[in-house]
Amino acid sequence: MNEDAAEAFLTSEHVLLKRRLQPFTFRHAFLLTVAENSFLVGGVKTTEDVYQFAEICSRPGNKAASGIGTLRRYLWALWTARADFTKEVEKANAYLEDYNSCPKIWQKKNGKEPVCHWIISTIATLMSRFHFSEEEAWDMTPGAASWYIAASYEADPAFELKLVSEQDEKLIDFVKQHQQRRAAE
Repeated sequence: MNEDAAEAFLTSEHVLLKRRLQPFTFRHAFLLTVAENSFLVGGVKTTEDVYQFAEICSRPGNKAASGIGTLRRYLWALWTARADFTKEVEKANAYLEDYNSCPKIWQKKNGKEPVCHWIISTIATLMSRFHFSEEEAWDMTPGAASWYIAASYEADPAFELKLVSEQDEKLIDFVKQHQQRRAAE
């Protein structure tokens, strides 16, 4: 079995800033994107990003938007003040990797920019193609959803979808290393 597929469905427990994190769902991804949290939109990871990430992802998806009270947030900050934020960022990245393990697909360049955000497009696909309810789609992990979609398209002869194999990845890595050596010369 493909290692990335196993990673998407066999996840482990994660703790960040002394909070047990829930399975990472599209609701979490959407809230973090709207909040412009650097874990999802890129950029330098700040202490505030780590706290916000832990706060949102420690709640079930349908309750993730409810905020934490100011006093509780202050007490939580005091309780975790000695946390090593470099390690906490690594933990958050491992959590995201655990739930976002997606298939690698050979992509054709068609020059079209997507109109909808990837989260909305994926939710729409889960609802229309797979008949998941809106609730079920929003509560699914991105990694699992991407594997369902890829497997469906790969099985459908009307679509040309080719997953990147482990052998392909080795060849790509070899070519990259060769290009780096040539550039260094």
